[in-house]
Order: sequence, then C-alpha cells, then structure tokens
Amino acid sequence: SELGPFARRLLRRASGVNTEQSQRSLLAEAWSSLAFQAQGLAAHLKPIEVYSILRALAKSGELARYSSCGDVLMSRLAHLSSSAEERSWLRPRKVVSLWVSMDRVDMIDALKDAPTYFERELVF
Repeated sequence: SELGPFARRLLRRASGVNTEQSQRSLLAEAWSSLAFQAQGLAAHLKPIEVYSILRALAKSGELARYSSCGDVLMSRLAHLSSSAEERSWLRPRKVVSLWVSMDRVDMIDALKDAPTYFERELVF
C-alpha cells in the first residue's frame, strides 16, 4: 500500500503550505481521502504504514477530525502487537514517536485502544 508514504508526503506538504483558502481546501480533501482509505484498508496495512498514517494525522492536527479512522488504526496496532513477527516491525522509537505525536494533540485517551496499547508497549 502507498498510504504510509502518501501520509508522510502530505504532512511535509501541509507543513510548508501558506494559508491560502484554495490550498487549505485541497489539503482538507487529501486528509479526508487518506483517512477514508486508511479506515477501509486498515486490516491490510502493515504496522509501519499504520504508524505513518496515525503519526501524520496527529502531527497535522487532523486526528481529532478523523477519530473514527484513528480508532480503527489503533485497534489494528493493538491486535498486531501480540504477534512477535508483526511487533518487530515497529521499533520502540517509533512507538515513542507515535505516542508523543498523539499526546501533543491530546488524542491518547480519545482513541479507545490507545491507552492500553501504549501502556503495554512502553512499559519495560
């Protein structure tokens, strides 16, 4: 899937965009499309793609708007973390990076599986 790389490119583009209305509406459309596709394809996404999408949505401030997508993606991560093979795809620094990005926009407690996932992954 190309959703992970797309999310990273979109975040870079959103960070450098001036505040023209036409640019804002194009970005809003792109975030909406990303969230819609990610939610529908969540079961088929690799953990690193889920990470990239969640982190981009959080860092852009769009995660609150697309919290249903966030719930689905966090659920995917939570269920994958029990598998050693899948778990190894997300290194601890990536988990911490995701936690920081989500914490900055106060979305840890807003997504149903997030507190449990981070508690399990970040406790040594």
